[in-house]
Amino acid sequence: MIYKLFGLIKTRLGLWKIMMKNNYLEYSKKCEKYLKAIVDSDYAKKVIVSGPGTGKSYLFKKISETVQENGGSRILVLSFINELIDKLAKDLYGIAGVEVSTLHSFALSQLPKSANKFFLNIESIIEEDYEIIYEGKKVNFGKILCNLVDNGEDLEFYSRRRKYYNAFGPNCSIYALLKIFEEKKNKIPKFSQIMIDEFQDFNKLEAALIDLLSEKSPILIVGDDDQSLYSFRYANPDEIRYKNNSEEYVSFELPFCRRCPKVIIDSFNCVVKEAKKKGYLKKRVERSFMYLPSEEKDKISNDNPKIIVKNQIQQSAVAYHIEQDIEKIFNPKEEDMSILIICSLKKQISDLVKRLKEKGFTNIHVNKKNKNEELIEGLIYCLKIRRVI
Repeated sequence: MIYKLFGLIKTRLGLWKIMMKNNYLEYSKKCEKYLKAIVDSDYAKKVIVSGPGTGKSYLFKKISETVQENGGSRILVLSFINELIDKLAKDLYGIAGVEVSTLHSFALSQLPKSANKFFLNIESIIEEDYEIIYEGKKVNFGKILCNLVDNGEDLEFYSRRRKYYNAFGPNCSIYALLKIFEEKKNKIPKFSQIMIDEFQDFNKLEAALIDLLSEKSPILIVGDDDQSLYSFRYANPDEIRYKNNSEEYVSFELPFCRRCPKVIIDSFNCVVKEAKKKGYLKKRVERSFMYLPSEEKDKISNDNPKIIVKNQIQQSAVAYHIEQDIEKIFNPKEEDMSILIICSLKKQISDLVKRLKEKGFTNIHVNKKNKNEELIEGLIYCLKIRRVI
């Protein structure tokens, strides 16, 4: 009887494993269906608004391989920051004809070689010059350039000073290239395919350059208006929202998240739902964000079925709760672990570090930015320029 029962349990477990494998396979096919629809599309202008972990990098690889197989020779992939570019370059390594670059590096590569020296903080230096020359009057050149403000006199001042320093910065390099392409459309390069990642981080100036590039080449724009984090440099999620609703672009979906466990997906969707109930997120692009079952992710999801939230904790008690939570998850028999603590305000950091040290934590690393760093770099650059002159 015991052997029969054991055989029955073993048989049922085997059937359950087969059923789960079939379930994973079915979801995998659904995922591939969305990807295939994008890769096989002949539309010249495509846009995808999707969440994190939905396979955008994998999509770029599949499109690059397809373009190459169809005889394409040049593929341009652009994003905003170096970390993203490094990851994309690694993902696309080995595919012939693929150029991966930040938008700023691309702009510099297209400008005349005699004038493409790059200095990150040139904008701040010219603003300092402006304040000195105009006796205390201040100007925000970043705001003028990034928002394409038609301010002739100030732009002329900027142009003269930039030429004096013989350098381009991030914004003025794109602005200069934009003007060149607007005046001479024959200068716009042609590509077999252009792909833009994290478009929600692009501002009006950068979006205008992308629009000009799309006049000569097929383009795929990918982003997530929920992740627009660079408003301080005038990035606006409305740029990708406009394209998603434009008749000029065809919109596609990537709804399945391959990265996150189920509790994260469910929590995110719950937050969005409640926020919309309260009248927020009115301009947000509607799309699905779904958990993609897999053997690995199901195990993680089962081991971590909920998120612990502690409300109304006083600032003085935060270090105590961090200590308690670390003790719950830390196993001294295992390898050393690192814990990331994110504070919503900079002023919270020093107090939290102090209290954690009082509790015996010594190996604490804090990211600090020197306020004078930018000005010092600028002064060093000015000294180098003057020595040459």
